[in-house]
Amino acid sequence: MKYLLIIWLLCTMDVFAQRLPFYSSLREPSSFSKLFGGISAGLSYSMDNTSLSLLENQLMCCKFENGATTVLSVGGTAEYWLSPQWSFGGTIGLSRMMTSFSKETDPIPRRDISPLITEYTGTINSFAIALQTNAKYRLVGTNFSLGGAVSLSVPIASTSKLVERDISENAGSNPLFAEKTLLGFNQSYQVFIVEPSFFVGYDYAIKNGTYLQTTFHSGYRPTVLKHQEYTSLFFRLNCAYLFTL
Repeated sequence: MKYLLIIWLLCTMDVFAQRLPFYSSLREPSSFSKLFGGISAGLSYSMDNTSLSLLENQLMCCKFENGATTVLSVGGTAEYWLSPQWSFGGTIGLSRMMTSFSKETDPIPRRDISPLITEYTGTINSFAIALQTNAKYRLVGTNFSLGGAVSLSVPIASTSKLVERDISENAGSNPLFAEKTLLGFNQSYQVFIVEPSFFVGYDYAIKNGTYLQTTFHSGYRPTVLKHQEYTSLFFRLNCAYLFTL
């Protein structure tokens, strides 16, 4: 999360720069452009909570409880200004979702060597179609804004993998057991993943009719995996380059 905040602060360092508003017209200062379009990219990170049982040889060995999801996205975006203060926007693109869980087992005593401790790591990767709609209010006298957004992801391809790894002190004593991939971990994302969020943003005027938009989101995912109890709190940084259409 701290890395997202650092990147967002770097994008908004020129907050006190004296520039003409990006939506105004040099010929007619009283008029302003309303529709802008461009490209956007985003990075999000979430802390996940779940109760995901692991089966090894049809026997439950442990449960995943905490994990993390990283999402990278890129796409096209548009923003329509109803007034110099209010705007609505939307984005459509592709995203890659990467979820991982890990669980360390209780030590198992062994003769003459240290206890056996293993770590299970489950990963789920997916490509998805990503949609977002948002509304924001630009704070009077500044280029900062507050708003809300709703994102919808539709996974189109996913893979999952479960690995067991020996992390005990004598892990190298048995190379055959150092790491192995287990079968039967067939987890997948929901058909639709909905993410409501609130955000703070800043619009940096590059020149007349062109601006760089950065937004920092915080939101909640009510569910992600199929048939599993799953919730997550996420943080997302979006950057977009927009110009008059």
